[in-house]
Amino acid sequence: MRIRLLLLSFVVCVAGPAQADVITGLFDTGLGAGAVDPNYVLLSAPAGVTTGPTILNSIPAAWFDPTSVAANWIGVNDDDAFNFTPPNGNTDPAGLYVYRLTFSLAGLNPSSALITGRLAVDNSATIFLNGIDMGLISQDSGVLGGFSLASGFVSGQNQLDFHVTNFPQEFGNPTGLIVSGLSGTADPTNPANVPEPTTIALVAIGLAFCRRRRSTAS
Repeated sequence: MRIRLLLLSFVVCVAGPAQADVITGLFDTGLGAGAVDPNYVLLSAPAGVTTGPTILNSIPAAWFDPTSVAANWIGVNDDDAFNFTPPNGNTDPAGLYVYRLTFSLAGLNPSSALITGRLAVDNSATIFLNGIDMGLISQDSGVLGGFSLASGFVSGQNQLDFHVTNFPQEFGNPTGLIVSGLSGTADPTNPANVPEPTTIALVAIGLAFCRRRRSTAS
């Protein structure tokens, strides 16, 4: 009887919790064939900005070169973005730009969710999750900086916002954001602790051995 209990305990331990699932709906910036990013929404912008987020084909030389990643820069103006010479230098309005990505945790446990990614920005970006400032700030346009989110998630729909601030400048003042390698995982809401076939076979052999031993002893 003791051996049988040990074998059953072995089954529970080996089965363990289900593996975390991949969070769907997480996209890098600038994906798609059109001029406008199909996954991000320009939630708000300074007065005078009427379109966006635009996938930027021309960027300043000082910005991170996206040719090594799948992501691209997004902003609001793709005309002469590389030109800092007045009077033709691109000048996006100074102020706050909010880019939003919406994703779902349906069927997943929000307390177990984890999202990681990298970003670069001109000039400054703060990350908000479901309206909460996550305390993550980036002010580097030349290098992708990593970030991670392990709290602030809710069941169902979630909103990931990048608050981008474009500092005032006399001329040649483009703004942009690039998010690369965005991915996440979370545990299922109702995980199934199902033993693998190999485990079941080993337990069956063990139980058969126990019965044979008992028969021999009697």
